[in-house]
Amino acid sequence: AIDNNANIHTKYPKIQHYKTNCDDKFNQQGNTALIIAASLGKVEVVNVLIERAKQLDRESKSADSKDLVNLVNQQNTLHGNTALHMVALEVAMSDRHEEIMKILLHNGARNNIKNLKGKTVEVLLQSASTSNSKKYLAITKEKAATLPLENKTSHTISTNKVIVQTAVTFINSTAKTSNNSTNIQEDVAHA
Repeated sequence: AIDNNANIHTKYPKIQHYKTNCDDKFNQQGNTALIIAASLGKVEVVNVLIERAKQLDRESKSADSKDLVNLVNQQNTLHGNTALHMVALEVAMSDRHEEIMKILLHNGARNNIKNLKGKTVEVLLQSASTSNSKKYLAITKEKAATLPLENKTSHTISTNKVIVQTAVTFINSTAKTSNNSTNIQEDVAHA
């Protein structure tokens, strides 16, 4: 079980991988900071990462900057899951990821991206067949209907070093002491 009140930095020391390897887009398990934060139910971290991507979009000289859309649709290297896939996997087991799912969908996460097993978020939710998964399936369909066409079509895989550094800074600023050295990989479900 995931303790949403625990400090992510001290509870999961492997997050330090981002601090020493900020040039890397992914940790050793193939996950981005957003995927980890979303799967662990860390609403504050998800919001910080998304706000930083929005800021990068605003600061960009290019009119077609897509830092935010790219961030929320980034797939991990191990299984091809997006943050929304990971939330869908968690949703099947609990009811505490609703806010994160809504945040991701509101910021351009697409529910039609397939992971390496060919499963979309909708397929994961449909196969779970729980009351939670049915509720979240309705949320994904409702939000997907309101997304601009550009968010429903092509998928660009990219991330930004600054976004990862922002996550590390936020996580470090909220760190408290803890003796729990649980491996983060154990808490992240795989499709």
